[in-house]
Amino acid sequence: VRHMKSKVLIIALALFLVVWGIGANFTRNGGCFGESDFQHEEAIKAWVDMWNSYDLDMVDQLFINCEKSLTYKSSEKPDLIQGISQVRKHHEEFGFVPGGKATSNKLWVEGVKWKCVAGSNVITGTWFFQKEAEEEVQEGPFTAVYAKSEENGYRIRHMYFANAAY
Repeated sequence: VRHMKSKVLIIALALFLVVWGIGANFTRNGGCFGESDFQHEEAIKAWVDMWNSYDLDMVDQLFINCEKSLTYKSSEKPDLIQGISQVRKHHEEFGFVPGGKATSNKLWVEGVKWKCVAGSNVITGTWFFQKEAEEEVQEGPFTAVYAKSEENGYRIRHMYFANAAY
């Protein structure tokens, strides 16, 4: 009986240490188990840079190249956009061109938060956009979901942004 109690105590202690270690690692990595190499500041900066440069080539660099699992909800369209070709077309409609172009329009983000949910990296915050020669600043919430692929690193799998409702 004493031998059995010692085994149970050792197993309970080991289980506690494993759970405590996973929990500490989980919290330290934004909710991801294990080590996370996702750089959320760099990821969202690249998306902001894409918008400020109007570089259509960056669409292919930032979004997953998939017609089925890539989804995009724009503040400017009523329907969900699906697939890389439609996401690229949507950006072309905004004036994006290969290699980019000079513009005085400006997009920026504030209140950025990052969390890992079910193996995907989720970035949320508020976007702001000001068109050249206009005083009005548009704004609204955004969510970007990044997934990791073996060959291309982290790419946007889903993007959602809306206009703020007042």
